[in-house]
Amino acid sequence: MMILRSLYDYAIDHKLLEDPAYEERPVHYFVRIGRDGDLLGIESAMEPDEKGKLRPKLVRVPRGVIAKRTSGVSPLFLCDKSDYVFWSAE
Repeated sequence: MMILRSLYDYAIDHKLLEDPAYEERPVHYFVRIGRDGDLLGIESAMEPDEKGKLRPKLVRVPRGVIAKRTSGVSPLFLCDKSDYVFWSAE
């Protein structure tokens, strides 16, 4: 077991493996929030591709588990659809 752990640590240290805690996801907008929780602004994250068409930027975010969300709202941490991020329990 120690050999496997050493090989894993070596692979992570030398960037031979991706960090399993993160994944790349397409992001359309960044929501900027100040330290006090105030909304500072919403910025587009769209970038032109090789043909000039705007595409969402790929950003490394904490890995989330996406399951069917037919009842209840449970947004992913730091990156999700606006329907879930801005959900309000009234």
